[in-house]
Amino acid sequence: MESVSVSESIEGKLAWEGLVHVFDLEHCPAYAWSESIPGSTKRQFYATAHSSAIDSPAAAVRAAIAEEQRSRKGKS
Repeated sequence: MESVSVSESIEGKLAWEGLVHVFDLEHCPAYAWSESIPGSTKRQFYATAHSSAIDSPAAAVRAAIAEEQRSRKGKS
C-alpha cells in the first residue's frame, strides 16, 4: 500500500486536499480516503476500484467530487 498526496481544485478554488491510499483489491488497484464532515466530529469515507475512467488517485477524488455535486443539484 502507498499513500499519495492529492490536491484538486475546481474553478481555481481548492475542492479537496489530502492523502489517498492506494492498495490492491483482488489484484486490482483501489483508492480510499476520508475527510471531516463539516459541523461534525464524524468522517466521510470513500473507496473505489481502479477502472478506465478512474485510473489514478486524483481521478478517484475528482469522480467523488463530481458525484457529490450531482447529488447536491438533485436535492435542490
